[in-house]
Amino acid sequence: MHMKIIFNKRPVHVPVPPPTPEDPRIFEDAESSPESDRSTQKHYKLMCNVMVDGKRKNRNSRLTKDIVEACAADGIHLTDAFGPNGEVWNCFKESQSVRVGDVAHMYYGDLKCGTSKHFVGKVLSPYEKCSDDVPLTAFPKVKALWTNHCSARNSACIFCRVDWKEVAMTPEDEYMLKNPGKNGFKVQGTILRIH
Repeated sequence: MHMKIIFNKRPVHVPVPPPTPEDPRIFEDAESSPESDRSTQKHYKLMCNVMVDGKRKNRNSRLTKDIVEACAADGIHLTDAFGPNGEVWNCFKESQSVRVGDVAHMYYGDLKCGTSKHFVGKVLSPYEKCSDDVPLTAFPKVKALWTNHCSARNSACIFCRVDWKEVAMTPEDEYMLKNPGKNGFKVQGTILRIH
């Protein structure tokens, strides 16, 4: 009795196009840099809806949209962190979990209305308080808006530097941004973990 030897045919490999490097949700050096390790890299939603005259502006107000655009242009995220009497607000505590190399998201609008804008970027610095070393004037686009609406609170601001890129909003992105609770994360706040 002779054994039959059957050779498997080689599987056909279909070439897959590489990811587009312009998309900031993809980092080419993610596997080579410990700072960008995907297993430790977290995604955060950074909100820009500020308090004006005792009322919080919603994410689709004209002022909020303008601040999102200004933050993206200046390469930062900026928010109030301290009350008028020096009390520490929740967003200061939330900011302490954001690390260099994490992925930040800012957005406004709604896909269904055709008004959505989505910015994604790598966090380049930890949050710090605006000070004499880094005054609000260092961010000209944000300063123009902030001083008109929030001038009394300039010293109560914190910021971090982010390498923002505008990306197309996808239904998956919008769902993740609007529903962090579905992934088990906190749903109310200014700086929220989403992934």
